[in-house]
Amino acid sequence: MANYFNEKMMKCRSSIFHIALLLFISIGSEAQNQQLKFNDVLGTDGLTLGKINGITRDMHGVMCFSDQDYRGIVRYDGSKMTRFQNDPKNPNSLGGFYPEFVYADSTGLIWIGFYEWALTSTIH
Repeated sequence: MANYFNEKMMKCRSSIFHIALLLFISIGSEAQNQQLKFNDVLGTDGLTLGKINGITRDMHGVMCFSDQDYRGIVRYDGSKMTRFQNDPKNPNSLGGFYPEFVYADSTGLIWIGFYEWALTSTIH
């Protein structure tokens, strides 16, 4: 019985030692303290983004955002933003009014899905 009791006490002391060691190490260590830096990007004439519900990046690193508030696609090439919207008088404009998602495929085409509309492509 004494051996059983001594064995349990040794395991308990070992566990307490390990917990104390972990606490000591964690108190002395610091969490990652990396400063993040964000830059505001404005487009031509102060272009801003509204409710974004889709983001993609093409093979050249150009970002496209589906902007539901402004009913269009915003293209960001790393230095400027350009907005594309539907213009019923222009057959080369976007094919719908409410972009829901945007996707860049491996061939370089940008596919845009519109609310209650089919897919359309492309923005270069």
